Amino acid sequence: MAQYWIQIPIENAKEVVQRKIDELVTAGTLPDYAGYTVSYGEDCEVVLDGNALVNYSTLYNNIFFGTWVANFDNDFVTGLAIRDINDNQYIVADWETYPPIAGSYPYIIWNAIPSGFSSSKGYFFGYKFTLTAP
Repeated sequence: MAQYWIQIPIENAKEVVQRKIDELVTAGTLPDYAGYTVSYGEDCEVVLDGNALVNYSTLYNNIFFGTWVANFDNDFVTGLAIRDINDNQYIVADWETYPPIAGSYPYIIWNAIPSGFSSSKGYFFGYKFTLTAP
């Protein structure tokens, strides 16, 4: 992954993700993640290109943290969310209503693309964490 630079060390990213999950559980938004812990393995650095994102399915036991890149203005007709096993969700980015302009969007935590990714003109790079039940 030498061609990509993830601007936050893995341990710091893990702590940020754990705090976000705990915050959403406490708020009652994602109750099914109560007690879950965040961890990672050797294959935690990921790059998901547009083709992988078009075919993406929600991974309830995984969560991503990193940077989204839009290659063209207003081309994403989608959204990003964090979803638990019962499909309770927290909307992270509403790009259906407010499509992004071309550029990079760092420090995004997500595991679901509720309406599907409709474009191959963007990509994601960052970390893929595992969510483990208590």
